[in-house]
Amino acid sequence: MENKNNTGFIGSGFLLGLLLGILLTLLITTKKGREILKELMDKVIQKISDLEQSIKESNEESKKPPESEEIKKEVMYLTAKSEAKAKAEPAKHKAQAPKPAKKLFFHKP
Repeated sequence: MENKNNTGFIGSGFLLGLLLGILLTLLITTKKGREILKELMDKVIQKISDLEQSIKESNEESKKPPESEEIKKEVMYLTAKSEAKAKAEPAKHKAQAPKPAKKLFFHKP
């Protein structure tokens, strides 16, 4: 049986970290890197502000109350539907006396 170890994962993780460290170092320490980093940050900030604006607009649209005519139509439809259902179904259960409650503890006379 072979002993499998995770040296492949450790090695690739190390290389990925090394590459990210080099990239961040170049972006922060060089003049051209700082310009690129500033452009990236400006784009990210613009995208975030666009996203916030679209969220605000969608929230404002969802807060608008429905039109009164739509509400009236919905209420009339639901009442007619419930009345038709009540007429169609005959009384299934007759009025029954409630069952006495069970005693949980013995009662001393």
